[in-house]
Amino acid sequence: MKKCLSFLLFTVIFILMVPISSVFAASDYSGGLLSGKIGYYESSISGAPNDNNESTFQSFGSSLAYWKVDFPGTVQVDKIRIKTSGGAGGYIKLYDSSLAQIYGSTVGTQDGSLITLPKAVKGVKRITVEQNSGAFTLFEIQLYGTTDYPEIPIGVTTTTGNSQVNLNWNSVMGATGYNIKRSITAGGPYSTIASSVAGLSYTDTTVTNGITYYYVVSAVNAAGESTNSTQVSATPQAPLPATPINLTGQAGNSQVSLSWSISAMATGYNIKRSTTNGGPYTTISSSTATATYSDISVVNGTTYYYVVSAINAAGESANSNQVAVTPQAPLPAAPTTPILTAQSGNAQNTLTWTASSGATSYDVKRSTTPTGPYTTITSSVYSNVYSTYTDTSVVNGTTYYYVVSASNAGGSSVNSNEVSLTPQALEPTLNIVITEEKVKVGQEFTANVELKNVANIYAEDFTVKYDNTKFDYLGFESVTGYQVYNQPTDQNGTLRFIIASQGVNYGITGEKTFVKLKLRAKAVGVGKVDALKCRIADIDHEFDLGDPLCGEDTVTVENQDVNRSGEYTLLDLAIDGYYYGQLASNANPAIYTADQAGDEYVNNDDLIFIVKQMLLNTNYAPNL
Repeated sequence: MKKCLSFLLFTVIFILMVPISSVFAASDYSGGLLSGKIGYYESSISGAPNDNNESTFQSFGSSLAYWKVDFPGTVQVDKIRIKTSGGAGGYIKLYDSSLAQIYGSTVGTQDGSLITLPKAVKGVKRITVEQNSGAFTLFEIQLYGTTDYPEIPIGVTTTTGNSQVNLNWNSVMGATGYNIKRSITAGGPYSTIASSVAGLSYTDTTVTNGITYYYVVSAVNAAGESTNSTQVSATPQAPLPATPINLTGQAGNSQVSLSWSISAMATGYNIKRSTTNGGPYTTISSSTATATYSDISVVNGTTYYYVVSAINAAGESANSNQVAVTPQAPLPAAPTTPILTAQSGNAQNTLTWTASSGATSYDVKRSTTPTGPYTTITSSVYSNVYSTYTDTSVVNGTTYYYVVSASNAGGSSVNSNEVSLTPQALEPTLNIVITEEKVKVGQEFTANVELKNVANIYAEDFTVKYDNTKFDYLGFESVTGYQVYNQPTDQNGTLRFIIASQGVNYGITGEKTFVKLKLRAKAVGVGKVDALKCRIADIDHEFDLGDPLCGEDTVTVENQDVNRSGEYTLLDLAIDGYYYGQLASNANPAIYTADQAGDEYVNNDDLIFIVKQMLLNTNYAPNL
């Protein structure tokens, strides 16, 4: 039919409409195919030409305009009733579903009479009335005929399930139902397995898992059945088993024990292992029937990563959650509990405890609440330094509660006794520190000058006084990173020093010796080196340290008589008189202490000192 129509079209044979008598009145356009349809003039809705009212109309200008109606499906046109004016000013054209013209004729002035076409035109999807030339008016138009067969269904899709195939398709205008057809051979022949299905889906439950089926769908209505849709295929399958969940692992001696929750639809499980977190995994056991497995092909101390998948006839599930397990040799018993003591300081607390038998390390735990709960602040106190730990992450004025537990490969002991400490800020001090408690006359020694309990100090200005009746000042020794920038002058035993750090890395924090005074003992007795006053500075402020914060230290000066008898007598004076003018070492140092003045020579200083000591010796009786 389409070939015939195309032939008529391309040969441009236009059939003139011939009025015939009809039982319809000239003004009756009801009951036709255009009734109730939406018409468009160009892109605007225009219902005047198909509203069964000749008094309303659509005028066409000289711009080759058109009026159209699209049918939801396709129709067969047998007759036309049309009223126009304007001579041969228009065309009437019919189009198929692909919008190819299948009928066309010029339209002159028509009075609304019913015209029977020489041959019914089937498969009409669109009608247009188009301007030919000149002014043209369309008062009313109606088509008569029947609805065609429904169009071919499109959008047919399938999904599979366990022993079933689900089909879906798009709605076809004008269809009253759908026929479902199936084959086990691509391209058919097909057998109808369901007729006049009312909806847009169908579930075929008469299938066997693993077999591929080929389906087509046709639409039906009162006019008949459409051509089959495009073929689709589907292969139903039994569902895969559920992915295993809750996989856990327990380490043992050269073995790992796994367990998991049973998976629905599973007939077995694959056990997979890796030594790399996240895989790739190697299957170490296939078709394990139960939800447990023991891996005895492991090495103690190595961490293994496991996953499990479920299997059945349909295939394999996804992998389970991963679990990491490290098998270990049997562990020794936990160590004994340490006994804890402690001491607070400035922004720090120092803990000390007894050694625990079998311990290889200790965990230090802290709380701000008595009896805890405690937080472990270090696990790295090892047995070779087990006895002490200094906690510097504390705030002055806050009370902390500590316990210590001992650990080894076997585990951890219970906590020790609890101790509480409250660190407090300490006043900064300038201290004099003399290492020696006693020195001999003539012996040189050092008085260290140090700051304590300070932070980021970069300059110092201080005055010290030494006992110049007991000591001689020999000068000072600089400490690396700290420079004396004045010339200290000895004012009857009083010295002033102005010192600065040499770089950011030499700021004084905590406790630090920053200059050393060199002294020599010259007279027996107790002598003192005293810091009188001090001013220190960080990079923002200066601070004065008064007398209570400036310390002192003492040293006892002793001497040994020349012949080491324990007291000074005329015999000591005689020995040094013998060696007068010589190096003191010329006198046998194993027997004599000839250098009494400490200058390595025997001279008047030595003899004068011996005489003073004789006169002070109450055991030496004068010559009467």
